[in-house]
Amino acid sequence: MWEISSGQLPFCNHEHDYNLAMNIVNGVRPRIVPGTPLEYDNLIKQCWNADSLKRPNINTLLYKISEINASFQNISDESQANNNLNKSNLEINYTSKMLFTSKVHQFENFPEPRNATEEEQEGFSKRLSKVFKPLNINSKNVEVKSQLITYKPDLRYAHTATLIEDKIYILGGAVPPRADNGVSPKETFLYLDVSTPFRTNEVKYIDISNNNAVPSHRYAIATKGGANNSTLFLYGGDNFGNQTMELVYTFDAQHSTWSVPKITGDPDLPKGTKYMFPVIGNNGLFYLFGGSFPYVNDMHILDTINLSWKKASSIGAPSNRDGYGAVFLPNKKIIYIGGYGPNGFLPLNEVFLYDTINNSWERKETDGIVPTPRATLSAVLGLDRQSVIIFGGDSATPLSRELALYVLNLNKFRWRVPGISGKIPASRSFHRALLIGNYMVVTFGLGYMREDDNDILLLDISNNDEYAWTTSFVPPSLTSQLPTSQSPTSQSPTHSSSHSNINTTGVAIGISIGVICGIALTVGGFFLYKQYKNRKERIKAISTPGNE
Repeated sequence: MWEISSGQLPFCNHEHDYNLAMNIVNGVRPRIVPGTPLEYDNLIKQCWNADSLKRPNINTLLYKISEINASFQNISDESQANNNLNKSNLEINYTSKMLFTSKVHQFENFPEPRNATEEEQEGFSKRLSKVFKPLNINSKNVEVKSQLITYKPDLRYAHTATLIEDKIYILGGAVPPRADNGVSPKETFLYLDVSTPFRTNEVKYIDISNNNAVPSHRYAIATKGGANNSTLFLYGGDNFGNQTMELVYTFDAQHSTWSVPKITGDPDLPKGTKYMFPVIGNNGLFYLFGGSFPYVNDMHILDTINLSWKKASSIGAPSNRDGYGAVFLPNKKIIYIGGYGPNGFLPLNEVFLYDTINNSWERKETDGIVPTPRATLSAVLGLDRQSVIIFGGDSATPLSRELALYVLNLNKFRWRVPGISGKIPASRSFHRALLIGNYMVVTFGLGYMREDDNDILLLDISNNDEYAWTTSFVPPSLTSQLPTSQSPTSQSPTHSSSHSNINTTGVAIGISIGVICGIALTVGGFFLYKQYKNRKERIKAISTPGNE
């Protein structure tokens, strides 16, 4: 619960050692962040009680959280806005990677767990603030600070959206409407945690724009890569003003640092740097095709592990273009769909396949209900791994809601319009879409009004016969724990948003909070368990509500 309210891991700025374990046993807990609602504050403290019999169980937690949620829904927008401003001033410092090194400790002779006095808690917090300070910042290795955004960030289009572990990192972009000069959003770099349930009208972002090493930009592409697949690689883009922008930047998501990598290899660097489509393949290979300006049709491959360039074959490649959709397929081919070239929008009655194994191109004709020519669309692989789903895009005439979503069968290369339930959103262009669990997650873009649609869209694609637009996100880790009757695909369009919002999200949040509430005590409890694991009475004394 503390992690949810603060956006940090417990004691993230303290060495996880014997001294910390002793402090936890003696009742020291993380400082509750300013602005935390009083009811939530009291509930956290109850979960932290050293006496396990005085901690709330999962049913009590679910009831209390529901009460808190209901009370906040009755607060006026003005009061809520003031509260949000106070909370948004909280800054979180990410500290050195040395604090997160895993270690196994063997401790003996622990005292009985107890609750700390206010004086002891205050003394611990003051000592901590004197010892740990933020990292030094330089142009090549930048520490990133963050703050919780409970209000809506600036609208944006032509941004990047990259999923690394359980976070969607949203970087760059420009504020609508589309213009030659463009205006950068205030929040140039933020992320959305998708490890917990959320509703699209109540998304909470973490703003990490402070000390961002990348100049404000739009039309770039980004993907994850590196040896641990936890590094964000940013390529190209169109910067604002006269700022100098490197061709490639990297962001280490584990340590929250930016750098400019030194890349070797083919001196014939890519010429297209604007509005391409990011494709990451096997072995950390980042495929960069086409782009503008000028419009080109060459393919370059960036090895994100060995940091080297190489150029792929252009024989049989698609014509010069940008704004296409692309997906890495299970057969290790990349499909390229639509786009915009020197002569305008490109048709979707043909697609192109790049074979990453044989370094060769192939053209395929499509039939069925073929979408109109379009560009700046999004594309994801279907859950059946035999289809590609496209959404939105620009066209010669504005796309209606009913003509925004199509599915391409990869066996027959046949287009169809899928069955859809739920409230159909307006079509978008210059957005980004990701596949997360059962959802196609669409982020921002051009073409919608906030009065009608949310910045984040969720399309549940778990049922091939009927996709469902929904407002409730349930992480893959929790999906199997929920009753089938609460799946958005099993609800009528009318009930899909209301019933699912209340029941599905409520149960999921209750489950996740029940687990999280024991995190802080678990750090100390683990060491106690190792010492007294053969003493049954002591084991019972340190058990947590999440294990009952």
